[in-house]
Parts: sequence; structure tokens; C-alpha cells
Amino acid sequence: MGLNDWDWRNNIQPAITNEKYYSPPYSIRAPSEGQSVYGFCKAPGTEKITNGRVEFVYNHNNTEWDESFGYLIGYIWFRAALALGSTTLPNDCYRVYIDLPAFQVVLVRDYHGSVAGSYRHGIYTDVWSQLDPLTWNWFRVTWWSVPDVGLVVRYEVKINNTWYKICGDFVGIPDYYSGYTYNRVGFAFTWVSGSNPPHIDNIKIYKAI
Repeated sequence: MGLNDWDWRNNIQPAITNEKYYSPPYSIRAPSEGQSVYGFCKAPGTEKITNGRVEFVYNHNNTEWDESFGYLIGYIWFRAALALGSTTLPNDCYRVYIDLPAFQVVLVRDYHGSVAGSYRHGIYTDVWSQLDPLTWNWFRVTWWSVPDVGLVVRYEVKINNTWYKICGDFVGIPDYYSGYTYNRVGFAFTWVSGSNPPHIDNIKIYKAI
């Protein structure tokens, strides 16, 4: 997918750069220090992904994962009720991210622009300790509905070609928004002031059949 396959908040697009890349010839990063970038996919077939998966490869590009910069990484939106062409953030959605300072994975449900639910799981140290912040690491988020249970959300990382959970599954989360016209997927990343810019490449979106 190219940059034109995404709606960008406030029309701020990421920078295309060949400084680092996983797949030639380039990757993307925030355009300048201190900026964040938010994108929501509008490629055909991605407007309504009620149950699905996002994969991406991420290079933190700093010698330590946190370094007291307060990074929130791997920030993914799903079931975002956002019309095509919008340049704002969704009011009704789920979002999940890795909170490095807290060493937790956080899942949030937003309703009408306010937080309606927030859930946290501690990151598995034995898994995370195998990741190198200066190299490319594959992450993925999967979400699906289970009858009489609710929404299930799983966050994983690939190590030596095998996927491992980085925390416990979020199970029995209140299951909303599947009836909305749009269930879009989005992502965000930041170049925190005083640090090196993280890079993202090979974003892949899957829809459950």
C-alpha cells in the first residue's frame, strides 16, 4: 500500500525515507522531531474489517526501548467508525498500544470521543528481552468476536519465524461497533523529541472470512 491508501490526520503524512528499510527501497517515519502521524486505511476492501489482523515491522532506532522518552509504540486502531476522507480521529473505536514506560499493553475502547473502557496486561519479560530495538521486529494485532464471551484481542511479536504473545489475551471485552458502516484500521507513531526517529515498514491488513 502507498501513502494514498490512507487518510492522514490533519493531512500530515509520514516521511518516506531510505535511511532504513525492511523491504527496499524505503520505509516511513514521522516527518520531523516531536511529531506524531496518524493514518487510517482506505484501500478497497478495508473499509469494514470487523474481525481481522494487522501486521507491521518496526525499527525503534534507539539503543534502549524506553530511554525515559515515554514511547507508546505499536499503536493500532480497529473497528474505527470513521468515514472515508476524514482527517480527524474516530470517536467510536478500539485502540491498542505498547506502553513502554509502564511495560504494559493497553487496550482502550472509545465511545463518542471519550474512554469507555481501558484494560492493561503486563508484557512478558522473557519474550520482550529477545527483541533488539536497533533491528526490525515484526508485530501483529488480531481481534475477533466470540459468542457468549465477547471481543478477544491478541498482541504478538515474531521471534525466529515464530509468533509469540507479548502479553495475555484480552478476553471478554465488551463487543461493540460491528454494526457500524465503517470498521476501519489505523495506526500511529511518534518521533519523540531528543530521540532517534522510529521507522515502520510492510504494513499488512487482513480481514477474517
